Amino acid sequence: MQDSTYERQGFDLGWDIARVGYGAPDYTTLNASVRQGIAAGELHFGRVQHLSCRYQRKLIQIRLSAHRRHIPFSTTTVTAGFLKDIDVEYCPITRDRLTHGAGLKTDWSVDRVDNGQGYVRGNLVIMSTIANSAKEALDVGELGDQATRCTLRPKPGYPLSPEAWQRLWTLASFASTIPDEQIRDWPMVIFPPESLPLQRAWALKFWVNGMAYGMMPTCTLATLVETKKEHRTIRAFCDATHDAVKRAAASLKRQYGLNGGDIPIWAMEDAWRDRIVNRNYGRVLREMSAVTEYRIRNYAEKNWTQPS
Repeated sequence: MQDSTYERQGFDLGWDIARVGYGAPDYTTLNASVRQGIAAGELHFGRVQHLSCRYQRKLIQIRLSAHRRHIPFSTTTVTAGFLKDIDVEYCPITRDRLTHGAGLKTDWSVDRVDNGQGYVRGNLVIMSTIANSAKEALDVGELGDQATRCTLRPKPGYPLSPEAWQRLWTLASFASTIPDEQIRDWPMVIFPPESLPLQRAWALKFWVNGMAYGMMPTCTLATLVETKKEHRTIRAFCDATHDAVKRAAASLKRQYGLNGGDIPIWAMEDAWRDRIVNRNYGRVLREMSAVTEYRIRNYAEKNWTQPS
């Protein structure tokens, strides 16, 4: 049954290759079922002369890769339109401007956040080829070791900067069963992509982070917290975060020479590297009661969206 399903998926893939006019580089490397699908599709559609858009081409590329490696692929949810929706201008890991089909390390690629899952909605993010290649052979534990080793300075032979390794591990950890204690002390140096399920420690950090950016009105916050001490602690975290974001934004503008685009998001991520921000977040964790966390979680799930 499994073999027949695999062959059917290969035939469907070949049919879609013929339908969108995507030319495979070397048909001899394709599975027989894929070649059969291409032949049947060409008989049905004829020789399609126009080139497909880059999202269709990328979709075919990752479907071919997934099929070769026997990795599950959700053709109903992962479409060319979906890839267009999650596309970004800058790599979230290296922060380089992404290129397309240039054969460079900055070319865009589709990464599975959790390598244990397939190509499904909520597990995919766009990043540069060099970042994807660095992550490909490492599990989340090995990424954590790499991020810790690279904390002080770049080392020869390492393809990414220390900050990029830390973002890569943080991204991978969103969908992994890492102990809460390890996450609690790690800064949120990259924000999660939309629809990605977060384990409790990351979700709480994301909700509290949202308070600092006006996602929860002050009057609403006052009704959700149990004590005045909790409220003061949360306000102190918000104030410290605002100050850290201003400093980070100024530094990023000097570094990149940009005034808009991804700078606000990057500044919010970089603010978590500030010791005062993390110290105040630790106080929030110590002071926040289970009742307050429950109320904030419910409010966040109903009212908050990803920052932009």
